[in-house]
Amino acid sequence: MNIKKVEGPVDAWLGEEAHIIELVTITYNTSDSQLRELRIRSPMLINALRCVVKDTDVYLDGPYVRSAEPYRMLYSHEEDLRAFKDNHPETHSDEYKEKCNEHIDKLLKFLDGQERFGRGLHIERARWRMNIPTATFRNIWLLLRPGELAFVDKDDKLEPYIIRSVSGGDPYGTPRPYDVLLWNMDCDGIYFGRSAHQVSIEPFDGEMEVTKLKVFPARFHPRQEDMNKAFIARGKKFFQLLKGVSFKEYTGPAVHGDKRKYERARIIIDYGDEPWLDLDDASSWHRPALGAIGPDSIGRTTCHCEACEAAQEKNSKNATTRFEGWDRIKCKEKETLTDGQYLLCSRLVWAYILKAREWRVLDVDLVQDTCFDSKIMDRLVMDKDKKRMIQAICREYTTINNKGMNRISDIISGKGQGKIFLLHGSPGVGKTLTAECVAEYTHRPLLSITAGDIGVTARDVQAKLNQYFTRAENWHAVLLLDEADIYLERRGRNDLERNSVVSVFLRELEYYQGILFITSNRVGWFDEAFKSRIHMSIFYKAFDKPMRDQIWDDHFDRIITERKGKFEIAWSAGDYVKRDPEVAEMKLNGREIRNAFQTAVTLAEYDAQEAGANVKLEGKHLEQVIKMSKAFEQYLTQTHKGDDAWMARASGYRADDFDEDEVLKVMSTTLSQLVARKSAVHEERLS
Repeated sequence: MNIKKVEGPVDAWLGEEAHIIELVTITYNTSDSQLRELRIRSPMLINALRCVVKDTDVYLDGPYVRSAEPYRMLYSHEEDLRAFKDNHPETHSDEYKEKCNEHIDKLLKFLDGQERFGRGLHIERARWRMNIPTATFRNIWLLLRPGELAFVDKDDKLEPYIIRSVSGGDPYGTPRPYDVLLWNMDCDGIYFGRSAHQVSIEPFDGEMEVTKLKVFPARFHPRQEDMNKAFIARGKKFFQLLKGVSFKEYTGPAVHGDKRKYERARIIIDYGDEPWLDLDDASSWHRPALGAIGPDSIGRTTCHCEACEAAQEKNSKNATTRFEGWDRIKCKEKETLTDGQYLLCSRLVWAYILKAREWRVLDVDLVQDTCFDSKIMDRLVMDKDKKRMIQAICREYTTINNKGMNRISDIISGKGQGKIFLLHGSPGVGKTLTAECVAEYTHRPLLSITAGDIGVTARDVQAKLNQYFTRAENWHAVLLLDEADIYLERRGRNDLERNSVVSVFLRELEYYQGILFITSNRVGWFDEAFKSRIHMSIFYKAFDKPMRDQIWDDHFDRIITERKGKFEIAWSAGDYVKRDPEVAEMKLNGREIRNAFQTAVTLAEYDAQEAGANVKLEGKHLEQVIKMSKAFEQYLTQTHKGDDAWMARASGYRADDFDEDEVLKVMSTTLSQLVARKSAVHEERLS
């Protein structure tokens, strides 16, 4: 072994070559600092390293291989080199093996003889073999071997990754954090492949349990086999969720942002929608970056000796690398992955929260199948004939859509293939609830939007409507446009901007191909062109007493079911809301009943907490709330010099007293008279 002292940067040194390895001391001209560097020049030894080293940052293709003190790369693969001596490729001759093993032994002898590092590393390895394995900060680099499966602690959950490289943690001077580069499997909406990540390990004193490190080799986990099985099962779930559009439920916190907690939130997983585009530039969450790991990181499994290269040329399959084919996997075309790929799948998935109308990063483990309420339509308080008609049309339409059957369409391709329902009437009579129930009844997502989501300029309306219509069609969702009056008001001569908004809205409706519910409290102001776009118009009259009683009973039954024996309803509560003339006179709508009920429950809970007793809803709680509501209603009536129904009629945008039943009765009588008259004329002619 030659020891050289060289002035200037190492790249400028052109000294005498050593046969196998040489140790070089480099002194830089700009300072007195020195660097000791081992240079491996033996082609056989370099080939052995090519077979065992998986570190992406190690260059092994030059005339020699450099490893600076404390020789991390070499110590990390010391045991691998020992094992390689007995596991040469079949193409190696006995003479080659013998000579290569001699060179390996020379390197191992050098490493064993380094008092400054070798002894300390032997002690470090002994710590790993204790009943509770520990590690010191200085030697973490020895523990984390590139190419090895590791568990990373993220948000108090262990996640599987492959170690790519380790840097930092200066053994001399002030310790610096270790930067550990790793990768797992993720999806960018088109491809499935390896995604790079970085984790830092902050300095610490003394020893730490290996399994409490931010990153540690998976082999140290006492239940590694069980963990791997769980990760593989989760990976299969992750991969299936990304193959198309998935309609699911989620209970748990979001992973980024305000980390709000969701309870059975309905979600859509659709990477084809590119959810990351909806986030602002300041967000730390972006489209998963795939393939940024480098070509050398897939793991070398062959050496470059003449015999091995000849064999590789003859049979190209021998040249495949460890992670060959793990990048640019087309999600929609690939049916399955290997267990190794499933194991490394990401825990995080982008999902659209339907109720909040926003994209969030969620935990795959907490994504569950959607549970539907099969009796939801029974609780919808409305005319039975109207309810049956809505059920029939929606069921038929969704069945046709699901089976890909043809529908009667417009003369112009793509027009008139949707179903548009107009639900109109006074507030709180079940218009919005109808759309929610239909979505539940047909097992479809409900995408609910308002004017705030669409905008008020023609350009915004066109762009946003197109976006939401496309999502609704792709997700087979029931689309609800709540309180849409602003887009349907009668056009005039002087307001060109509003006219443009209405025109754009009407034009977009023509080409929508899904189920759309539009609710309104002001149909009297609608543009006449909108009437021809409606497939079915449903008027919601104010609730009569039997309907209001049904709504009260539904609230009583639901809270008893949800609280599971921890909530009691006194007889006085039901008696008050159903028999008190003052309550009957108020003619509460559905929303007012709900609000009064929830407030009364809050009062009952407060009283129970004060008395240290079980919660019991009594008539007095409801009476307190309803009397306050009545006082406020009377105040508004006096202020406006009339109630809401009178104001709606006077303003010309709604007729709450419209008697639909009487109109239908007159129409039925008229039709019967016409049929009778036609029959009489026919008989007269026959006679």
